[in-house]
Amino acid sequence: MISDIEDIESIAKCVELSAKEYLHKPFNPAMLRSRLGASVEKKRSDESLTVILPSGVTSELKAIGEEQPRGYENIGLLFFNIVGLTNCCSGRSTEEVANGL
Repeated sequence: MISDIEDIESIAKCVELSAKEYLHKPFNPAMLRSRLGASVEKKRSDESLTVILPSGVTSELKAIGEEQPRGYENIGLLFFNIVGLTNCCSGRSTEEVANGL
């Protein structure tokens, strides 16, 4: 949403009606490009989740910011963070890293 409205209640109403961003006129072109890029990246990220995760998981992630651990039949997926993994992977093939894990 791009507008010259400065009233906070009106801006809040725009967001409630699904506006993803709000820029005040006159807007800065660099800020517009930045916000558009961020919105596109978020949409791609959301779409990626719906491809790899069961349908109920993505809606739960969006609603409460997390998904409660549970099992799903015929699915093997685990997200984790290993400190130093980037350095460990540097210069190694995917197969070497996977075998090392």
